[in-house]
Amino acid sequence: MKRHLVRLTLATLALVLVLGTRAPAQINVRQVVCPPGPIPPGWLKVDVISSPATCGGDACVIEVFTNKATGSAMVVCADQPTPGGWRTLGITTSTGQCAGHTVPASNIKAILREG
Repeated sequence: MKRHLVRLTLATLALVLVLGTRAPAQINVRQVVCPPGPIPPGWLKVDVISSPATCGGDACVIEVFTNKATGSAMVVCADQPTPGGWRTLGITTSTGQCAGHTVPASNIKAILREG
């Protein structure tokens, strides 16, 4: 009985390790950059925040999109190009995201990573 329990435990541990190493990384990595600084490749602007101490006004919040799995969705600022392999789901207006000091019309969009 004890030997079967040890075998079952080892088999379960091996399964967990295999599944854990195959899971895609989807860490939400965000940074703040001051305009007009460039947005590096693999990143998208996901918000505009007020940052007078750091940037003297508005600052851009950027997030990496290259680590997202197929079927993942993001809400990004509408002025960002939709990356290859992603599809735009819709565009709308938000007063809380990508607005900064002014609220432009149609300032956010949802995008979906395709296979």
